[in-house]
Amino acid sequence: MRRTLALTALLLAAVEAAAAPQVPGGYSYYKSLTLDHTVPGSTLSSFPVLVVIDEDSDLGGHARSDGKDIRFRLDGSSTDLDHEIESYAVAAGTATGIIHLNVPTVSVVSDTVVYAFYDGTTNYYDSSTPSGTWNANYEAVWHLSDLDDSTANGHTLSNSGATSGGTGEIGDCYTFADGDYLYVSDPVCADPPVTLTAWFKRTDSTNYRRRTILAVIDSDDKAHYILAAHRQNSEASQHVNMDHTSDTSGTSRAEIGDWSVSTWHHGAGWFAGGTGSDKLKAFLDASGSTDSNYQSSSGHDAFRIGSASGYNGFVGSIDEARVSSVTLTDDWIAYEHANRPSNWSTYAAWGSEQSASSGLPPRLVGERSSLVNGGLVR
Repeated sequence: MRRTLALTALLLAAVEAAAAPQVPGGYSYYKSLTLDHTVPGSTLSSFPVLVVIDEDSDLGGHARSDGKDIRFRLDGSSTDLDHEIESYAVAAGTATGIIHLNVPTVSVVSDTVVYAFYDGTTNYYDSSTPSGTWNANYEAVWHLSDLDDSTANGHTLSNSGATSGGTGEIGDCYTFADGDYLYVSDPVCADPPVTLTAWFKRTDSTNYRRRTILAVIDSDDKAHYILAAHRQNSEASQHVNMDHTSDTSGTSRAEIGDWSVSTWHHGAGWFAGGTGSDKLKAFLDASGSTDSNYQSSSGHDAFRIGSASGYNGFVGSIDEARVSSVTLTDDWIAYEHANRPSNWSTYAAWGSEQSASSGLPPRLVGERSSLVNGGLVR
């Protein structure tokens, strides 16, 4: 009987060991990060998941004060995932931060489990790779906590009057008065398709039409692709517009409402160009509306945030501006909208901290153990 109990204990320990993640050498702590499979509308590949760290005493007590020792791996994998630390700070023993994590597959079949490993000693490896976090379809990503482009394309913004350091929907943001703007004086995107997305908070209640959020412009300062927040009493609504203006004078427009003054909203729009029934689509907080008109254009020479010729300047705050060279799917845009700090508990959850020195060895690559008829099967 004693031998049987001892064998059972050994077998159970082996099963527990097989369920443990692969801990990088020299690291002492880890915790799971679970992405709820019921939130995305379809399986998404290479998605930049927003990881929120909110007054976390585990990371505050055991990770480095700058978070650079944190490494992410999928359950059972020894490969570090690309990630970008937008912000990270420790105060009174708790950590707060925003990290963008490229998850190879966000499943709708079962929860996706990622492990975060950390160890605040000098024995650490900085695995953060901002440019690798954003897949090749991203032409530019500006978090607007600064003016840097997080992609490998290097589209650093210049500032004409906008104010930094505002509180955004995701980290810091820039605030605009009418006439302020941020800009890049070189092409960010060329021919369609193109998708523009951003968080915006329009703070004026005037009836100014189409205040510019994001715009692709030509060398004559004429806007061709424009994401705008529109308000006009005569229309009794407040829309997000995705406009495409031709080389001549015609404009195609998709629009959807309603947004609220002084409230953060997620705006997005794409222009497909070419053939097909839907050429333009505008999104407001994950809901979309299409338009089938088509106008040809050329000269996509520069990019602006907050202003464009022929449109009113934005009044309010803009955060997390992104440009993609594809027409992002409805499910992608909806999951991007879901990925925000105020919605964190809906789409993700941290597990409890585990110690790598608790006596359980790390999982062996490619091996799984289970109890079958009292025996250990590999």
